Amino acid sequence: MNIDEISAKNKPLEEEIAKLVESQDAHQMAVILQQLSGSLILQPGTFPPELTPDKLRELAQNDPKNPALQPRPMVLRNKDEVNFLPVFTSKEQIPEDQKYPAMIMVPFMECAKLADRQKEHISGIVLNPFTQNLIIKQQAIEMMIKNVPQQGEVKMSAAQMHAFLRSQVELKVLPAKLSTEKNDFIDDLMARKGKVLIELLNSEYAKVKGLEDKNPYTEKDFDFLCMNMSDTERVVQITMPTRGTEPYHIISAFLFYNPQTEESVYYTIRRRPENLNQKKLGFVDAQGNYQDIGEAPTEGAELYTLLDMLPWKRA
Repeated sequence: MNIDEISAKNKPLEEEIAKLVESQDAHQMAVILQQLSGSLILQPGTFPPELTPDKLRELAQNDPKNPALQPRPMVLRNKDEVNFLPVFTSKEQIPEDQKYPAMIMVPFMECAKLADRQKEHISGIVLNPFTQNLIIKQQAIEMMIKNVPQQGEVKMSAAQMHAFLRSQVELKVLPAKLSTEKNDFIDDLMARKGKVLIELLNSEYAKVKGLEDKNPYTEKDFDFLCMNMSDTERVVQITMPTRGTEPYHIISAFLFYNPQTEESVYYTIRRRPENLNQKKLGFVDAQGNYQDIGEAPTEGAELYTLLDMLPWKRA
């Protein structure tokens, strides 16, 4: 993948970051961290002063695999003399007058691991420092690496933590299980319905010290519509709880599975944070990233509208 492809792919992520900059919503931050965990980004690099361009060319000609040819990640120091690793989601986020010796295409999680290893000297990662300037602190980086929010590592209120754990199940756990367990997961949802959701939530709560038995939801909080539409279409619609809901939480999820091709799609309907009376349609892609794809179908017609959008019907 080249820089242009990374830049295009990260446009939905940049839109989500813009929403966070405007709303300062803790749950939206959780959505962004989830998307970042599977994203490629651009990291500026540099070389030691003694490695002039001529010297680099000489090294490359003599030994293209020479470790000295690998650029070192740059460090950005703010006005308070605090160090951050700068990264960019696209080339458009880099000012034209800001030139770097090298630009490294790297998974975001590799940057996170580097920042974690250098935590004595690095306070976090700054995303798009010249435009959106989103700072991801060490507490959030540790959470991403462990894939578990630990008490004391992420400064969230109890309500924010509940919102985060629910989001983990809605936007990460459910689509991941559909993608990996396929027909077996659809069978389990159709057979046990709310019991499955409670087990998934309990599993997330069990990872957080002090919240191990604090899952506020019950089986009755979830409504299910399960149908085997045809030989190529099985669907489970889950209507999520209305209590304890934040604007970014899912209203309903649609899990589609094709037993013949083993393809699956995980669609979501959520409220628009800028207008809670409007709803938007989204899906979680194969890399586990959420993408907003426009206005939600008319209420009551969602299922049949989504059936017409299934990728195996468009093939």
